[in-house]
Amino acid sequence: SILSRYGIKAYAREGIDFRFINGDSTDFRRENLEIRNIYHGVTPEQKKGQYVYTVRIHIKGNYIVGRYADEIQAAIAYNKAADTLKKNGLSKNYVQNYIEGLSPSRYAEIYSSLHISPKITGYRP
Repeated sequence: SILSRYGIKAYAREGIDFRFINGDSTDFRRENLEIRNIYHGVTPEQKKGQYVYTVRIHIKGNYIVGRYADEIQAAIAYNKAADTLKKNGLSKNYVQNYIEGLSPSRYAEIYSSLHISPKITGYRP
């Protein structure tokens, strides 16, 4: 689709994952598109004036992995959930999130400190 030219995923939702700045959904100029969500499984939600990032992963339906204070933690939590499911025997290949500008040691530190839902850690196919 034309949106994929700008890095917007086919399943992205207007108003949640991206928006047209001037409100015209036929104006596909780069300067008119604001991409709000670049990570798989992460949905920004505004609660009491602040954003919280909800992470969902699809197994047989959507499971909530957790809610996180920032987008980077949420993206890493999605990766951790995908790794955990694979380790538990689920053969589905999840697209991993790539976080630019984060050193491997910092990524590992965040990864090991994040808590994910027991429904994910205890899931067996």
